[in-house]
Amino acid sequence: MELSPNNNLPFDPNIQHGKLSNGLQYFVLKNTEPKERIYIRLVINAGSMHEDDDQKGIAHLVEHMAFNGSKKYPENQIINALEKLGMKFARDINAFTDFENTVYTLNLDSNNQQKLELAFDVINEWMNNITFLPKDVDGERGVVQEEWRETFKPNVTYWQ
Repeated sequence: MELSPNNNLPFDPNIQHGKLSNGLQYFVLKNTEPKERIYIRLVINAGSMHEDDDQKGIAHLVEHMAFNGSKKYPENQIINALEKLGMKFARDINAFTDFENTVYTLNLDSNNQQKLELAFDVINEWMNNITFLPKDVDGERGVVQEEWRETFKPNVTYWQ
């Protein structure tokens, strides 16, 4: 196969994909290893490159706010609900923002119907119902700024 800018990479025929009436695209790939695991990724096509100069860090702040609450799960109830089903924050419940995207991740340790229903309910809340309470925004602003400082601080070793 000759590669050129006009050639698209072939799409894996094992991936089922489609588009819902609301425009949401989905992709499903059967995974047999490890067994009984479901990995859900919500990919929002909004990252730091989509921000204007006066909006720097807003995509990252929105990512953090998703864990602070939504209409259905106020305060930290999203994390609490997922942890009650055995999931752990950072390991199974996470998110990141990069140049092009914001990605929310949920890793389920079984294909249990209750876990799957809750996971899709949380995804729906993240897409449609994140709340932005002033006290939470103020709290997360400092966290996001500190993460930025840690990411971009010089990697210098000082010898005495």
